[in-house]
Amino acid sequence: MKIRSHLNFNAAVLKLILIHLLAVSIFSTLVFAQDLNPSSGTKAGEEYFVLITTTGNSLNVRQSPTSLSPIVGKLLSGLEVPLVDINGDGGTDGNWFRVRFQKEKIGWVSRNYSRKIKKSNKTVTARVANLGSSNLATDKTVKNTKPWANINGFRSAKFGMTMKEVKKSIRQDFGISDDKITTLIGLSDEEITTINHPTEKTQSLAITIEKLLPDSGKSRVVYVFGYQTKRLIQVNILTGHPVDKKVIAQQVVNSGNLLGNHFFKKRYQEDGLVAHARLSDGSILIFRGKDQKGRMVILRLSNPQSTKENSKDLKISLNLSYIEKPGKPDIYQLREGDF
Repeated sequence: MKIRSHLNFNAAVLKLILIHLLAVSIFSTLVFAQDLNPSSGTKAGEEYFVLITTTGNSLNVRQSPTSLSPIVGKLLSGLEVPLVDINGDGGTDGNWFRVRFQKEKIGWVSRNYSRKIKKSNKTVTARVANLGSSNLATDKTVKNTKPWANINGFRSAKFGMTMKEVKKSIRQDFGISDDKITTLIGLSDEEITTINHPTEKTQSLAITIEKLLPDSGKSRVVYVFGYQTKRLIQVNILTGHPVDKKVIAQQVVNSGNLLGNHFFKKRYQEDGLVAHARLSDGSILIFRGKDQKGRMVILRLSNPQSTKENSKDLKISLNLSYIEKPGKPDIYQLREGDF
């Protein structure tokens, strides 16, 4: 399975997502990825190697220890490359290995997709993927044994349900009864609102929930119903600002890391699979993938403007969308020749 860098979203899908979600860019000083395999206290040297364990076919080698740094090479999954050092704390956020990836070339790889190992008895030669190649699998075939993802909605609210059925799912999912909606999860009758899109002619149910994830603060969940079918076609979840003005930026980033790691445990179609990519608006596409039926999940971290230099003042938002038909959404569209 390979992760592609092209980001050609269907225009209609983008419009549908942006109607309900905030889109902006991530501040570079935040801790974007958690250290899954810490190795502090061990001296780095030529007796150690870094094993590339990325879920895709290749891992980017960066010029500096940050995901915003230029890509200087790609290492194929399963390769072992000499570890030079980890710069004390692994770069600015402690999540990077400094490696020798080609002759005397030095670069940085993420510790989230690699791990330190002792020197191998076999001769190790790092094969670097061609940066211009669109088919990295020709260099090395990696068998994917992960279970296929099944993107069929959000919790018990499944694609194809009517609005009445989704309302029942909302009450079921969040432990509330039809006759009494408590404030235990920050939900009230007034907060279950109906939204009518003026041009796409879709309807949506929107609810506000406390702590959808641990320490995430409030989240806004929007259930979108198709123009023709009147059934659930998409679920958008917004965590952070402007839903919760008290949440700090790092809390939102931590939630993004948690969800990103969760999605990586499953298998997705190679076509359109993207991870940790910076978009043109400055936001970070943490993950995008499609299951066997073509249903899509998109997880994006965005960055609003801060009035202070302190990163805690940043009003970051995390946008998560589950989409039934990303290439052909059920929205009102003018037909060719009508006008």
